[in-house]
Amino acid sequence: MNHVIAIDGSAPSLRALSALLKLTPSPQRGQIHLVNVQPALLPGRNCLSAEEIATMQQQDGEAELAEAVALLRQQGIAFSSHIVKGSPAEGIVACAQDTGANQIYMGTRGRGAAASLLLGSVATKVVSLSPVPVTLVR
Repeated sequence: MNHVIAIDGSAPSLRALSALLKLTPSPQRGQIHLVNVQPALLPGRNCLSAEEIATMQQQDGEAELAEAVALLRQQGIAFSSHIVKGSPAEGIVACAQDTGANQIYMGTRGRGAAASLLLGSVATKVVSLSPVPVTLVR
């Protein structure tokens, strides 16, 4: 089994990682792939060069992954991390496809159905785009 866990540095995303570790016994856990999606930024529009944007996205992604990385290292659990650029939902699903994941775990912000209808939701979009099961953790 391969698992993708969407990590944005928030408490719900860290709870999703904890849920995977609790729900999946170690021998059956397979590979763990942490994915962080950074927004796509265009050079010039933000007064930054392409290199500056790439550096900023890498640093921001590493910072958002830091707590999840520390948790897995502390427990001696092997993993890989991925920082991708673009739309969050598409980036998460693309990472799952690229890594051959069998499942996606992600946190939700708990906005509720009405807000989700009005604003859209990354979790809702991932569920609709994903060819593999998605576990949502609140």
